[in-house]
Amino acid sequence: MQDLAGFSITRKWPPRHPQRLQLYSLPTPNGQKVGVMLEECGLPYEAHTVDFGSDDQKSLEFLGTFPNGKIPALIDP
Repeated sequence: MQDLAGFSITRKWPPRHPQRLQLYSLPTPNGQKVGVMLEECGLPYEAHTVDFGSDDQKSLEFLGTFPNGKIPALIDP
């Protein structure tokens, strides 16, 4: 398992369960697709809400891990 502290995004959204997949998304049609797939597959994950209203996707923490600034984004430890 990789240490998630190496990802800049974990400073803004600290994982409560670092051994699980980390999903960064928003409840939009595209944003929900990965969450639905993870639920259907029974994979444990931790969801983090990226607020487009406050430009979370443009924050240094988000862009430091996901340079394209798009959701859904996933970290597999």
